[in-house]
Amino acid sequence: MLVSSLPAGLVEDRESFLQSVSRSGDPGAIPTLVVALQRGAVVGAAVGAYLSRVNVGMVLYSAVEPRARNRGLYGAMRARLLEAIAADAQDLGKPGIDRIASEVEDDSPLHRLYVSEWRAFTAPCDYWQPETQGLSARPLKLVLQPVLAEGPPSSRDIAVLVKEIYRTVYRLADPEEDPSYRRVILSLRAGDSE
Repeated sequence: MLVSSLPAGLVEDRESFLQSVSRSGDPGAIPTLVVALQRGAVVGAAVGAYLSRVNVGMVLYSAVEPRARNRGLYGAMRARLLEAIAADAQDLGKPGIDRIASEVEDDSPLHRLYVSEWRAFTAPCDYWQPETQGLSARPLKLVLQPVLAEGPPSSRDIAVLVKEIYRTVYRLADPEEDPSYRRVILSLRAGDSE
């Protein structure tokens, strides 16, 4: 369903996706999958992960079939996904998650929703999704919605989070060798010097 709902290059290849939703992978990224059913058929899905080393929940994918849109399914799936991620944090002794991270298209309705309705901050960097796992390298906005944390994250916190995303979500053994990662970090440093 995600492959048919999202453009090519935006969803991992099948083998990688199965790793992303398996709880037997890296304990630094604990995945959650939420589906919406209508008459026994899947009409929506949301995938996220709890990034335990940085105490951040991340929304990775979400899609709703066109015939089921405008019925509140996205909001309900997102709420359930975030409840499950918060429960994973609590299972590891945390009071909850500090932030919710998501990669979104620049100036998309979802980006505007995060910023205007959910009080999210757009990370001040040239953020890129890396070319790996069947995904295309492409520019995105990294949005960070506070939950327990207050205010915008520091550049250092963003750099630590980006490295964790590249290491656990994208499963790059050495993020520093990835050109997309280097672009993000250089843009953060350039922003700090201005």
